[in-house]
Amino acid sequence: MGNTKKLLFKGKHPELVNGQSYTYEHFAKVAGVGYKCLYSRLYGKTCVTDMDLRPLRSHNIPKEFGAIWSDKTDRLYSRFEKPVDQISQNWLSRRI
Repeated sequence: MGNTKKLLFKGKHPELVNGQSYTYEHFAKVAGVGYKCLYSRLYGKTCVTDMDLRPLRSHNIPKEFGAIWSDKTDRLYSRFEKPVDQISQNWLSRRI
């Protein structure tokens, strides 16, 4: 059996202590995302910041992308990390 990997937290999250080490499961629970989602976000990192623990909701869309979004884009829940990823997927999924 292997050891459970813990990552160092550096930030100001209210549920976590700065400088303390936590497991992927604990970070996922605090962020409100699944284990696999958080694992892919943190892959290759040695410390976790507040930006890594953002929720999965994409309703905080930057204003510069506001005009690009169509009505059929899901703004509440998305499997893509950034608005650009969703726009790219819309173009990639069109028929040729």
